[in-house]
Amino acid sequence: MSTFHVFCRWIIFLSAIWLPSMAFKYANCPGPMTVNTTSESDTAKVSWSHPYLLEVGQDGSISQTVSHNPGEEFPIGLTRVNYLAINTTDYRDLKVCSFVITVKDPFPPIFQSCPTNVTSQLESNQTHMEVTWEAPLATDNSKYVQILATHKPGDDYIAGSVTVTYTARDMTGNVAHCTFPVIVIPATTTAAPTTATTTEEVTTGKSSTSTSHGAPTLFPMSHVDWKVWTTRGLIWVSVLCAMTLLIIAVFVCRKYYVIRRLKKNRSKEDDSAGIYPSSAGEEYDMWEDPPDSPAFQVGPRGDGRKPNKAEVLPLLFAASDASIRDQNM
Repeated sequence: MSTFHVFCRWIIFLSAIWLPSMAFKYANCPGPMTVNTTSESDTAKVSWSHPYLLEVGQDGSISQTVSHNPGEEFPIGLTRVNYLAINTTDYRDLKVCSFVITVKDPFPPIFQSCPTNVTSQLESNQTHMEVTWEAPLATDNSKYVQILATHKPGDDYIAGSVTVTYTARDMTGNVAHCTFPVIVIPATTTAAPTTATTTEEVTTGKSSTSTSHGAPTLFPMSHVDWKVWTTRGLIWVSVLCAMTLLIIAVFVCRKYYVIRRLKKNRSKEDDSAGIYPSSAGEEYDMWEDPPDSPAFQVGPRGDGRKPNKAEVLPLLFAASDASIRDQNM
């Protein structure tokens, strides 16, 4: 196949694909559009001119579909408008005209009520108190409002001033604020004289005079936080108990090791001790002194203790031998 034939085949193939799509097209297709809502509505009316078709052939029919029409109400946000045209003869030709309409909401929410200030006073026996108020409400043309607050009604407040802020936000990010102070007045340090008085009357004839003495001034008692003191007491008691147990454990361990060491030394001494024979051929206990030991001495130095068998028997035998010799002489 020659190069010319290959080229002709390619031209015919491309023509079959591209030429039908060039049969018609959209003209005057609108571009992106942006409009604003009003303060009373969450939609906006948008108008434009319809795009039209060009180069429509005589040998086919065109079917067109439109998603939105000019003059309709569009919600806040983005909306895409589509025009679609298709050749219903072979359904191979399709043209689209598409553009985006943006509806913006430039209006922030509006608070229906916002307190100017909230004021409360502590009693003489209070250090803090609950303060309540009516939460403000907000409206917006988008029908959606999110309200956030830095403080809530019913929270505890101490003496002083706190700034409370409510923030209202709509769906497009517009923000409105409602700010007011919460003032807590401290209790008075001195109390007014009570109405109860002591009266002394002095009657003289028909007239009487009375004198009143004011009651002593009362001062508010300071608040004692028993939880704090209870917690501190428990901590100190726990520390003292732990130290006591530690000291007892140290003494017990020391006593145990001393007793163990004494038993070990006693067992060694018992193993090394023996039984010593006496000169008379008798045995004596190991705690008695042997005859040849320095502690075994007969005489004045030994008068202070009781002699044992090793000391007594040799002396008896020696005395009997001496008496026999005297008789023979």
